[in-house]
Amino acid sequence: MLTASSSRRRFSWRTIRAIMRREFIDVVRDRRSLILTFLYPISMLIMYGYGIRYDVDNVPLTILDYDETPESRDLVQQMIRSGSFQLVRWARDQHDVDRDLTTDASKAAVIIPSTSPPASTPASRPRCRRSSTARTRTPPPSPKAICWR
Repeated sequence: MLTASSSRRRFSWRTIRAIMRREFIDVVRDRRSLILTFLYPISMLIMYGYGIRYDVDNVPLTILDYDETPESRDLVQQMIRSGSFQLVRWARDQHDVDRDLTTDASKAAVIIPSTSPPASTPASRPRCRRSSTARTRTPPPSPKAICWR
């Protein structure tokens, strides 16, 4: 009858050393294994060193510029001049950007938001009232406006 403690094997350096010795002798005897032992690491070194490139070149790019300022156009020109991006087209709206990305016409999109404040809606429009000086009989040269949110 086996107990839990007798069924477990103990870690033995002697067993590990014997397995390593046997594997080493097998590799040295078999020439194909010896060649593959050195060929695989060398081929991986060459493949990862020269064959696989991780730099980014000529990524097709769609640009949607809501800002339309000289600064935003300059930013786009700098991106294109870098050589990392290739301009596919200037999009007119979000629908054009989505279509280019889903049809693989472009691999990336840059959306430049508008820097101007959004058009005021009636709820967010400031309320103003004109201030007149009631004490003077002559109106002020320029009417003042007091605004609050």
